[in-house]
Amino acid sequence: MKTMNKRAFSMVEILVTVTIVSLMMAGGYAALSSGESSWFTAEAGIQVQESLRKALDQMTAELRQSKFSQISISQGTGFGSTDVITFSVPVICHAGDNLLDAAGDVAHWGATTKWGCRDAACMDMDDNCVFMEYKYIRYSVISGNLLERAVLNQINTVVSQVTIARNINDFQADLPNATSPLALTLSGRVSSVLNRAITVSVQSNVDIRNK
Repeated sequence: MKTMNKRAFSMVEILVTVTIVSLMMAGGYAALSSGESSWFTAEAGIQVQESLRKALDQMTAELRQSKFSQISISQGTGFGSTDVITFSVPVICHAGDNLLDAAGDVAHWGATTKWGCRDAACMDMDDNCVFMEYKYIRYSVISGNLLERAVLNQINTVVSQVTIARNINDFQADLPNATSPLALTLSGRVSSVLNRAITVSVQSNVDIRNK
C-alpha cells in the first residue's frame, strides 16, 4: 500500500505569496486613488470655470454697451495688483425716455443699480435727467478674493455693491485704442476636496458697440 506524501507550504513560499498579493493590492489602491483624485480635481476645475464664465459673461454684456471714451482701466490698483475697470452705459433717466436722442446718439450715459435693469426705476433716483445719480459701474477684485460690481455716483462714492464671483486671484483688462476689442482675463483658484490647488482662467474679447 502506497502512502501519499503531503507537502506543506514552506515559510518562504508563504512570504512570497503574501508579498505578491500585497503588491497587487497596493497597485490597485494606487490606481483607484489616482483616478479618484483626478475626478475630484476635474470636477472642482469645471465648477470654478463655470463660475468665472458666468461672471465674465455679465461683465461682457454691460461693457459691450459702453464706449471707448466712457471706459477707464486702472492697471494693478485692485486687490492683489489686479486691474479695475470703471465705465458708463446708455441709461434712461426719466420715465418714458429713450436710450437714443433724435440724432440716434446715446442720450445719457450713466449706470444701472442692478444688472439687467431696463427702465428708469433702476437707472435714476429722481426721474430727472439734470443730474445722473448713478454714474459709473465698477468691476474690481476686493479683499477676500471677491469680484465686486459696484455702482458709483458723480463723485465716485459707492451707491451699491454686490459680489458676483469668489476665489478670484487675478483680473486683467486691456483696451489699447477705440478700434480694438476690450480684452478681459479672469482667473480663479480653488482647492479640491483632496486639497489640491486648481487655477483656471477664462478670457473674452469684447467688441464695444458704441464706437
